[in-house]
Amino acid sequence: MPSRAPSILYVASVDRLAGAETQLLYLARAMKGRGCEVGCAFIFGERGNLAPFEDAGVECDLYDGPLARRGARLGWLVRVMRRRRRDIVQTLMFTPGVYGRLAAWWSGVPVVVASEHSWGGWKKRHYLLADRLLAGITDLIVTNSEANHRFVTERVGIPRAKVILIRNGFESRRFEDDRLSLHRAGVAAELGLRPGERVVGTVGNLTPWKNHGLLLDAAALLRARGVACRFLVAGGGPLAGAMRRYADARGLGSAVSFLGPVPVVERVLSVMDVFVLSSSVEGMPTALLEAFASGLPCVVTDVGGNPEFVRNGETGFVVPPDDAEAMASRIEYLLCHRDEAAAMGRRGQADVRRYTIEAMADAYWAAYCRLRGEVS
Repeated sequence: MPSRAPSILYVASVDRLAGAETQLLYLARAMKGRGCEVGCAFIFGERGNLAPFEDAGVECDLYDGPLARRGARLGWLVRVMRRRRRDIVQTLMFTPGVYGRLAAWWSGVPVVVASEHSWGGWKKRHYLLADRLLAGITDLIVTNSEANHRFVTERVGIPRAKVILIRNGFESRRFEDDRLSLHRAGVAAELGLRPGERVVGTVGNLTPWKNHGLLLDAAALLRARGVACRFLVAGGGPLAGAMRRYADARGLGSAVSFLGPVPVVERVLSVMDVFVLSSSVEGMPTALLEAFASGLPCVVTDVGGNPEFVRNGETGFVVPPDDAEAMASRIEYLLCHRDEAAAMGRRGQADVRRYTIEAMADAYWAAYCRLRGEVS
């Protein structure tokens, strides 16, 4: 066993509460439960989004100066690290990874870990160069999908000994059948769903890499074919207005409901028949795990980690990115073959049971102990 629980500072952003931020919250809670002193330093974001972390007893610092003043932001982070004096600094996502690793090196932090939770195919050459240079001051890089692991080791060129794979976890108990059934009637009434109306939906922030336009294109194709169903888009983000206008331009009208941010995602999932993920970039999407836990067959794009978690033809379908016709056809198939769709959902529900927060926390704990030269 370790001589004492390590103290940890997580460096991230908190401009929204999406999958990556949720995973950070799960990890911070789990480490506190194991006796660690845990803090978060957010290099940008909204102060209102700190509440879930502070409610969990996590000490939070948020940079609130001008974002354009990069030197000031780095200096602020160095001061936070020197004040907190943690054993381990762990960064999440690219920009926090740059600032966090530089500040940790400057501050003399003993152990530096970087998490890569998004497939890096979007990265331009200068980003890849930054990744290679920063690896020299990083003790461990954590990926959450095989696609991410291959990208970091093969494309970026980081030595395999420095890269590990730790799968995300999620709160499975929230998606048990009896809990979902309690939500279903109330949500259907709130949304004005007719008895027996079929529902296709997605959950995710409206950002360029979630590519909601592809889903709306597929919805327009289905509407043109006379396939009767309602589309639900849950999530906020910078493209919310643009996606609403795009839906209107495609003539979708009331066939699509934009729900905005949804604090209790299982309520929305409880009324869906098919879950869709139209992303152009993904790692290991929490929304996909939650959809499977809800017993939903899934249609996803063939990017990042998506095809690792959807068994094509068994738990859903994997379609080429930017192929609205293929997406529409697979959605239509699931809507028309209800028994097969239900069987796919049950298989996905069984698959996802192994992705627990406890398993994720165990893997991180073992990694932290190894990096500190201790036995977990």
